[in-house]
Amino acid sequence: MNKFLKIYLIFFLIFTSLLFAKVPNWVKNNEHPDYPKEEYFSGIGISETRGQAEDLARANLIKEISVKIESELENIEQERIKNGKVKSLSQMKQKLTSMVSAELVGVQIVELKKDKKTYYALAALSKLQYFTALETEIDGLSERIQGLISDSEKLQEEGFLLNAISNYNDCYDLLDNYVEKSTLYTALTMRPFSALDDIDSTRIDLNIQKILTNTTLTVVQGENQRSVSGTKLPLEIIVKAVYKTPTDKVVPVQNLPIMVRYENNEKIDKLQTGSDGRIRISITAIPTDETGKEGRVIFNGVFAGVKSKIPQPQVSVHYDVEGNKITFQVNVNSDALEKKIAAMISENGYTVGKTGDFLITASDVVSEEEEVESPFGKMYMVKVDATINLIDKNSNTTIASMQASGRSTEKTTEKAKTNAYAKIKIVKKDFIAFLAKAID
Repeated sequence: MNKFLKIYLIFFLIFTSLLFAKVPNWVKNNEHPDYPKEEYFSGIGISETRGQAEDLARANLIKEISVKIESELENIEQERIKNGKVKSLSQMKQKLTSMVSAELVGVQIVELKKDKKTYYALAALSKLQYFTALETEIDGLSERIQGLISDSEKLQEEGFLLNAISNYNDCYDLLDNYVEKSTLYTALTMRPFSALDDIDSTRIDLNIQKILTNTTLTVVQGENQRSVSGTKLPLEIIVKAVYKTPTDKVVPVQNLPIMVRYENNEKIDKLQTGSDGRIRISITAIPTDETGKEGRVIFNGVFAGVKSKIPQPQVSVHYDVEGNKITFQVNVNSDALEKKIAAMISENGYTVGKTGDFLITASDVVSEEEEVESPFGKMYMVKVDATINLIDKNSNTTIASMQASGRSTEKTTEKAKTNAYAKIKIVKKDFIAFLAKAID
């Protein structure tokens, strides 16, 4: 080794020793004797400004926790797979890290040293303090979940099923939070937190499914009645909702929405059960089969907010429809609309003829007409509003009216108007009530 190189090495060693002489030992050793790694999470920040050094110290502390989380999650995941809980935890890594960054409290800058233009900051967090706070939070979530489940079971015994399901739905978000925080606790302490070992989202799903499975609708009154088409059935239909509770009691279901519709899916009404679990409704007899002689009304319980694919409770009521001797004459200036009205009259057990005591007419007005551009060039949109009238020919008076409309877009105005007539929609329920005015 030549003389110049020896001098350089000696100079370098002296300079290096002087350079690091004032660097705190806890920076060199990456550990402070007053804040051992067994008891504290810690992070070191070095910068030319104090604020940045402190920020870096906190960020490195969070990074230390994140690395710990990442290294332990695989072990936790394998353990859950072994025990039959196969839901992946690896997808939680980023979420847990973000949660630590957002919720970490108790971090303090416990040491701050300055050497010339350089600041050295040490951030520390007591593991005992942090784990105790985390345990308290997890215990709180556990108590809330167990309380909701307990209240739900009491509500079921009283027939308040919608409230019971609402409680169960509230459990889902709390359970997600519980799983995240308990997983974080296990990853950092390597000790499982087992306050809710027997409660998970699968159990909540099963509890909700049991509510639907054990709820039934029964017909108390109104089955197999007979009435003339377009008139009310003689008796109200009464349907009752009952529930078999976990303790095998049968109780009325209170405040349950019941959707009432004809078999052809035409809506009649939406009612709510009372304290006795019952609804009452008067039904107009209209045919819902192809023969025009029978009808059926469907009653569906509506448990809103239920994710389960189990069918909701349902019951139906059958009735017979009698035809009547009333004949309607139809005189409308659109062949398509006239055929539609005639078909609907026949479907409901009435007769269409060239003469009769009652005449149906339709007056129309083009309420909208405009040119529109389309990929096929210039088109014309026409909307037709029609007023359908029922006239008693004996007194020459209009005894009923109803509104209907249709819309069409075609290459010519005339064709658009013709098709608009053909597309006029007549609500069946309204039309039946319209025809029934001839019976009143």
